Amino acid sequence: MQSNETFPLHTGGSINLVWSAPSGLQKATGISFVLRCAEEWTETTGTGKHRRTHLIHEQLWAAERKTEGPVDCRPDLPIPLAFDVPSTAPGSRLSEKQAITFWELDVQAKAPGVDFSERYLVPIYAINTQKDSP
Repeated sequence: MQSNETFPLHTGGSINLVWSAPSGLQKATGISFVLRCAEEWTETTGTGKHRRTHLIHEQLWAAERKTEGPVDCRPDLPIPLAFDVPSTAPGSRLSEKQAITFWELDVQAKAPGVDFSERYLVPIYAINTQKDSP
């Protein structure tokens, strides 16, 4: 996966990505691309030996693009993708202590034989809409 834009990518506009199929994927009957923003944190329940920690994921925003009909998946035929990301969406925050926020591109391809499934982290940052104080 590549970006047609300069780094870094920001919320509040169009995110243009390019996906190139891996060499093992020749043809697909359809491909689904989901760009999503998710938040992840841990929660602990119970006490003593019944204490359990669970990893929780919450989808904050998502948009899907799908191909129509059969797709020739040669690596030299990249697929362009465009997503309009609202300015209210949070940016990537991977170093937070309580909850991290991240963006990912989920690719699911239906193919003869074994289907293809892969996720890519996409660094998208929030636009700073606050004006600096004097």
